Amino acid sequence: MKHVKKFIKKNQFAIFIFALCLASASLANSPITSAVTYQTGVGVSFTFNPKLTLTLSSSNLVISNLAPGTSDNSNEIAITVSTNAAYGYNLSATVGNSTTYNNTDLTHTSGVSSGKFTSIAFESNPANYISSISSNNTWGYSIDSGTKYNGLPLYSDTTNIATLKFTDTTPSTGTDTVNFLIGAKASTTQPTGDYKNVINFIAVTNPVPTLEPVACESGKICYNENSLDPVEGTMGKQTTDDNGNSIAGGSTVTLLASNFSRAGYGFAGWSDVHDYDTNPNAHFYGPQETITTPSNMSAGLPLYAVWVESAGYMQTDA
Repeated sequence: MKHVKKFIKKNQFAIFIFALCLASASLANSPITSAVTYQTGVGVSFTFNPKLTLTLSSSNLVISNLAPGTSDNSNEIAITVSTNAAYGYNLSATVGNSTTYNNTDLTHTSGVSSGKFTSIAFESNPANYISSISSNNTWGYSIDSGTKYNGLPLYSDTTNIATLKFTDTTPSTGTDTVNFLIGAKASTTQPTGDYKNVINFIAVTNPVPTLEPVACESGKICYNENSLDPVEGTMGKQTTDDNGNSIAGGSTVTLLASNFSRAGYGFAGWSDVHDYDTNPNAHFYGPQETITTPSNMSAGLPLYAVWVESAGYMQTDA
């Protein structure tokens, strides 16, 4: 097996303080004197302050005098997100709260039992949004001036999320705006009066992406590009050993040649962990090395590309 030197390159931030000592020559016949003063404990500090603010142009969405048997939209409000987060943000919305409104209906303020507008079905795929509020006594939201509508999940729904906008970079001007409204349709027998609920808008900055382990499959070797940068090429799963048998624990397998390429990096080999550079328990395998698989292959063997900064791709036969 070829050995590969591990290069670890980390971003470092350092502040250096230099003390400068000056010495002057004594004039002839001057008294020889010296004086030194010093002070310790000089503090250095800075504040890292990513910004995230969310503002609304109005706190009320109102459909005025919805006529029986018709549909209409509310006023449109501007939702503005300001952030300097390097990896952008996610803006989402839910409906209801834990006290007065614990469902997705718009409910009659006088408590009429039949007085409600039911939310249209929530869809996670924009292609499935509906083009109009067409069912009686239903409501939904729109972020494109009332041409596509969707339902909102309840505030306590941990499965669904109504994403209004997602970015993975800092907004070009530092600020993004989404225009939001609601639409509803009434039947001719719907009780008159006011109908209300609460909509919550949530903005969250996206975390710095990190490499993570990837699941494999029983009896297979899975090859992962293991990079946050774009990587060209794809690789399938390896399913047979050198004898043409299904891969099992203790099988003899010659690893596939890498089909991955990454600009500015050379492919050095494979590791059985994604964090090869910092994991003391990492195992390294050279390109196309013949290995013996682990005794337990019930979860397969995921292998992760090991990269070193280089002008070329560096892959050679084992």
